[in-house]
Amino acid sequence: MNDRMKQAREAANLSQKQVALTLGVSAPTVSNWEAGKINPTVANLKELCHLYKVSADYLLELQDRPSLSFAETRNQDAITTGEASLLQDFRELNEEGQEKILDFADDLIQSGKYKNASAAFVGAASA
Repeated sequence: MNDRMKQAREAANLSQKQVALTLGVSAPTVSNWEAGKINPTVANLKELCHLYKVSADYLLELQDRPSLSFAETRNQDAITTGEASLLQDFRELNEEGQEKILDFADDLIQSGKYKNASAAFVGAASA
C-alpha cells in the first residue's frame, strides 16, 4: 500500500506537507504511511482517496487500476437542479408538510404510472 500511496500523491502533484495540512496530520505521519511504518485510519484513507482521486481498492492494492476517481463517482450521484429545488422546498416545510410530501411521493410510485425504472435500485437500497 505504501508504494501506491506515494505514487498517487505524486500523480496528484502534492507534497507530503500539503497532504498533511489537508488531512490535519503531521508530515512525518504521511511519510510513515508511505514508508509502510504505520497505516492510516479508515477516515484518513477515505480522505486520501478523495484527495488523490483514486479508489480505496487501488490504494490497498486490491486492484491495479485507480478506477473511477472519487470526483467522477460523486458526479454520477450528483443531484439535478430540479432535485436540489425540491429538497430546498421540502426543508421549508414543517414535519407534517414533509410527511404529506413523502406520502404523496409513495402514492405516485405505488401507482406505477410515474415510477422511474432506472431508479429502481434507489428504492431497494432505502427499503
